[in-house]
Amino acid sequence: MTELKSAASRVSKVDFAPATNSSIRTHFLETLFSSSIFELDASKKFMKYFYLLFISFLFGLKIDAQATKPFKKKLTNEIVVTGLIDTEVPDYVFNMKCEINGKVIYKADSLTEFEFVQKNYPIVSQIGPNKFQLLLEQNERPNKNLILDLVIENSKIVSKTVIPSFDSTFINSNNQRVYCGVYDYNQEDEHKRFSYIPTLFFINSKNGLSLDSNTTISYNKKVWGKFYGFTPNYKLNLKPNY
Repeated sequence: MTELKSAASRVSKVDFAPATNSSIRTHFLETLFSSSIFELDASKKFMKYFYLLFISFLFGLKIDAQATKPFKKKLTNEIVVTGLIDTEVPDYVFNMKCEINGKVIYKADSLTEFEFVQKNYPIVSQIGPNKFQLLLEQNERPNKNLILDLVIENSKIVSKTVIPSFDSTFINSNNQRVYCGVYDYNQEDEHKRFSYIPTLFFINSKNGLSLDSNTTISYNKKVWGKFYGFTPNYKLNLKPNY
């Protein structure tokens, strides 16, 4: 048991100050194996292996706890977004929650990540009395990012949709700001055909961002010869009229 007590005393001296995971793991392994395990008999070897595995498990929990830190962003006086960020990849927020006055009104799937680095997002707009629209950039890399569109009224989620991230914007003839984008990237096949991925148009008004179905249908008819819907259809391989 002398060897185990010695190992335990060395483990208790491991420095838990913030550092990279790789440096912590290296220090940990060097500390544990500084006394040669090959010098022990079979029974002591088994006991030491068991002990080291147990300590490794506990230490692993400590590493996981150090790898993330809380995220909080105040969007309005009432609306706050919270979550967790990876300290080594701080661009993405997961376990995202939307709160109003401390009450959680929306909780995203734990595997869904959101980007808060881009200055364009999040966007929060008041679109009526006690009514807000919240746009959050949803990470889909290496695919094209999407936008989570939440409408909040009287502190409740009344609408949740996922729309394309925008590729361009312009002012229409009615002096309204229009945004357009596609759900996914498209690639030409060997026959110079493309999957049907429609371009969607959204108008920004005092009532919030909403789909401009007329412009969307008209534009995609010109490009694809026919309107096949508002969502991608990867089974349709077409020659666009560019």
